[in-house]
Amino acid sequence: MNHIEQVKELETNGDKLTIYIVSKSSSKETFWCFLAKPEELDTGSEIYANSSARLTIDAGSTPEASFGIPVQFKLAAKSINHPVGLGIEVSTRESKDVQLEDVWQGTFYTGEEHQAPDLTKVSGQKATENHIEYKTNKFEPDDVIANQWYPSQSYGMKTDSGFVGMTWDARPGKVVKIEPLVKFYVSAADYQAGTLANLTTISDSSAVVELSDFSGKAVTVTYLSNGDWDVKPGRPKQALENTLEKEKA
Repeated sequence: MNHIEQVKELETNGDKLTIYIVSKSSSKETFWCFLAKPEELDTGSEIYANSSARLTIDAGSTPEASFGIPVQFKLAAKSINHPVGLGIEVSTRESKDVQLEDVWQGTFYTGEEHQAPDLTKVSGQKATENHIEYKTNKFEPDDVIANQWYPSQSYGMKTDSGFVGMTWDARPGKVVKIEPLVKFYVSAADYQAGTLANLTTISDSSAVVELSDFSGKAVTVTYLSNGDWDVKPGRPKQALENTLEKEKA
């Protein structure tokens, strides 16, 4: 079974993936979860990481800390007062649940009244097999600049800790085809929730979690004292021991 077939099965079953985090650091650390960019995602503009999913582990603490990730894809449309770029906050709180082969339409308004965009599912249309399609209406880029109302699109997944995904500058009359890739980055760097970050920088300094790393829909990511990462299939030893003790009781 190839990657996209596994993704379809997880989506159909409503499965949930869990990334357990273990910290061996001598300092308090905040860990962030990011979603990797799909191989097919032609937006016509630069793509930025966007995440609100984080958790903090104190030095010497051994909590059962994890990112719970339902296999549910999300789209969002948002207009803001600043051009889309690094360090800009773009909210995804009003994201929509989407399925493979859905077609969605983002309608952006560029007038001086700063109307919020609409995001609706297109009935009677079907995306290319194993894809999601995200369309935009036609609008005048000059009006965007003149009225300082910049449209953006976001794609990702909603974890128990918040959105993980990516955001880009919406282009007029564009059809963005997305073939989902279930691959994550776990980082201990300093980020701000909902603030756009560089995907390449994140991927170069993070633990990489592939779908193939999961066992029993779980994977354990350990942050070592020297700053390296260790990724192992399944739940951490402590979590397994706690489960066994509960079962015996």
